[in-house]
Formats: sequence, structure tokens, C-alpha cells
Amino acid sequence: MAESDDPLMVALLLIDEKYVAKPQLAQYRGMVGQGLLRIANAIGRSRMGMEDAPDEWTLQCAKRPVGRAFVKNAMASVEAVYQALHEAMALGKICAEGAPPPDLTYLAIKGMASTLDSQSYLIEPGKYEDIKTESQEAVTGELGLELEDHRGALVVSDVKLGMPADGAGIRLGDRLVRVDDAPVAGLSVARAEELLRGSVGSNVSLTVERDGAGAPLTLAMARQAHRFQSVKFQFLRGAVGYVRVVLFHGQTAQDLVTAFERLQALNMKALILDLRDNVGGLLNAAIGVAESFIPRDALIVVVNGRGERRDEHRSQAAVPPFTAPIVVLINQRTASSAEIVAAALRDWQRAILVGTKSHGKGSVQSIYPLPGHYALRLTTAYYVTPLGKKIDNEGIEPDVVVENKDEQLAKALELLFKNAPSLQGK
Repeated sequence: MAESDDPLMVALLLIDEKYVAKPQLAQYRGMVGQGLLRIANAIGRSRMGMEDAPDEWTLQCAKRPVGRAFVKNAMASVEAVYQALHEAMALGKICAEGAPPPDLTYLAIKGMASTLDSQSYLIEPGKYEDIKTESQEAVTGELGLELEDHRGALVVSDVKLGMPADGAGIRLGDRLVRVDDAPVAGLSVARAEELLRGSVGSNVSLTVERDGAGAPLTLAMARQAHRFQSVKFQFLRGAVGYVRVVLFHGQTAQDLVTAFERLQALNMKALILDLRDNVGGLLNAAIGVAESFIPRDALIVVVNGRGERRDEHRSQAAVPPFTAPIVVLINQRTASSAEIVAAALRDWQRAILVGTKSHGKGSVQSIYPLPGHYALRLTTAYYVTPLGKKIDNEGIEPDVVVENKDEQLAKALELLFKNAPSLQGK
């Protein structure tokens, strides 16, 4: 067995003990298979080959009669997985024939994590502190662009004037290929946007494909300080307040209270809560926002963890909730914490949901540091709405479907004026 400071063993134990579902044989096999593949690819086909047969994997040095077979059905425990990958790394160093091999340990860990789910992955050195800062504070390093998923391609849908992406020459319609050396193929919009953010002043290069360009373009820029306006608001006609929650971070609930105070001073009679394009954030922030609309002690969300673990989060609001009519706007980029709020308001019959089906990212991720300044992000639980609906991979269906984004706000106003007597004649 390895010592506790061995990153590979630490990662294996974390997956075995913390991941939302304890791995079984098929999962262990997948972890080994991906780990072996990453090791073989890192050494290079000219030095090391890998064969994937139905019952076993075989690694073989290309220029030396040295190899190792790994029986798939033997991979039934943490110890077996560790032993297989440890032996594969040792063989890789032999096959490298003196060429300095990359850090195979973290490549193996990256391969293992890739078999779990799209939200579980290895975090590179330097990213861990950035992620913690982004979660807790409103100031991060930003590039000033937004992405949309167009049939699997991550396409630039917005470039903010004066921000780094604008200055570097990023254009609407560019297809993002890489962030620094990391390919983005197969990543969700939310995951790709995490890669775009970082510490203020840090350098990053984006590789994009552009219609009419003969080859991909690589554009360098430095992240710029950007203070998130997590809550934006305005007063619409007919005493309707409009509040857009952009992201859920440590100040969002208080920002919402401030917006409410301003709008209620103008005699707000109804509310449109815009959660479109909100990719989520902190669970506590979502609970704090929901408390503005849901009575004290009412269930907001259930977090189902491993085995029988079940954590209920109820409103702890110190003041009475907002009771006027509400319409919530959602779309396919409404995710995670934003889905929690939308679902809670709908389950408690506090709001009508308008727009398109939400993203369906209803899982909890925890970040665990690894030796060597890496970290492992693991899915550790799933969100369930007050009425028992699972969000992850399911999403939230709107009550009123409006596909055209430009028509969704008008539909929300129409519904409020139709259903709220206090707005008649406004």
C-alpha cells in the first residue's frame, strides 16, 4: 500500500469514500482503462503501445521486450486499481528509454476522474485558489465574453466592449477550441467558462476557429478585474419590478435585499425574476435568495448524498417573504443554484416559470486538495426539489414555454397583468 502523501492513493481514496456513489467493478475498470490510456499516450506510441482486449489491457514497450497485462475483472478494489496504475507508470518510465516522461501520476488521476461524471475532474495547480476566490468574492479576473453551445461547438455569443477579449480581437461567432493548452471539445458551457476565469492580471491564450480563416487563431490576453453585479434591477411599467440574478456568490442574497428595498420604495406590485443564463454558484446563496420568497421553515431544497444521507435546507428568513405575484424566467443556461430557486418557487406555487427547459445541473461538487498543489473536484450529492424532483440531467420544465428569448419578458408581463388584479389599469 502507498503512503498517505502519494497523490494517486489519496485520489483513489477520495473517490472511493467521497464520491456520490461508491465505485463498483465497472467503475473501477473504467478508471483503470482511462488511467492506462493517459499513461500510454503520454509516453507516446513510438515508445509504448496499448491493446484493449475484451478481458484485459496490455501495455508493451515498442523497442524493448517488456510489457504488462492487466486483467479487467481483477480491478475490484482501490488496492487493485492503485497497483495496476502504479505498475503501468513504472513500465512507462522504462519504455521512455531515458526521455524525461511527464508527471504520469496526475495524468492517471485525470483519466480516473474523467470516468465519473462531467462535473468531476482534476484541478491544475494555481486554479484551486482562483476557484475559492471566485466562489466567495465578487471580484475575479474576466475576459468579457460569453459562450453558447451550438450543436456541440462552443460559440462566442457576446463580446463586451473594452474587456480583454474585445481588445484581443475575439469576434461574435468564433468557435472556441482551446483555453491555453486545454482542449474544450466536449465541455459544457459552464465548465468552459470556469476555464476562462482566473486571477486578476493572469495571462491566457484562446484558440478559436473563425469562418473564412484558413487556420485556427491563437489570441493572447490578460484577465481584467471585474466586479460581478450579481443582481441587476429596474422598475418596469405597471409597478412591475424586474430583477436579474446573474450569479450566486457570497453577496447575492444581500444584493437582492438591496434591490427589493429600492423597488418596494417605488411601490412594486409584482416581480419578474430573471434567472436566464445564470449558471449557478453557491448553494447558500441560492437558499438566501429563495428565503426572500418562501415562508420560514418551508423546505427549499434537499441534498441527497451517498447512501442514506439526506440534508434538508429550510427557509430561515427573519422577515416575512415577498408575497406579490412573481414570474421567473428560465432557459437552457439556467443551472445549478438558479434551478434550485426556480424549482422551489414553483413547488411552493409562488411563481410561474416562463421560457425554456433549464440546463439540468443539479449536483453538488466538493474540492479536495491533493499533494503537489493539485486538487480533485468530485460530485458528492444531488439536489432534489421540495416536491421530490431530481434536477440533475432532468432540468426544470417551464409552466409556459416561450422559445424566442426576445419574447419571454413580454410574455412574463402579459401573465402578470392578466393574473394580478392589483396591476389592472396600471
